[in-house]
Amino acid sequence: MRNLAFNHLRFYVLSPANGAFTLVPLPKRLKPRPPSNRPGPD
Repeated sequence: MRNLAFNHLRFYVLSPANGAFTLVPLPKRLKPRPPSNRPGPD
């Protein structure tokens, strides 16, 4: 679970840098996994 949080943070940090380009893999990666920590695909 800690690994997932780390990856999520990494994507979030790269989000503002690349814009929507990095925002795409974020929700896609969370799709196959049930949103345990996040109730919505931010």
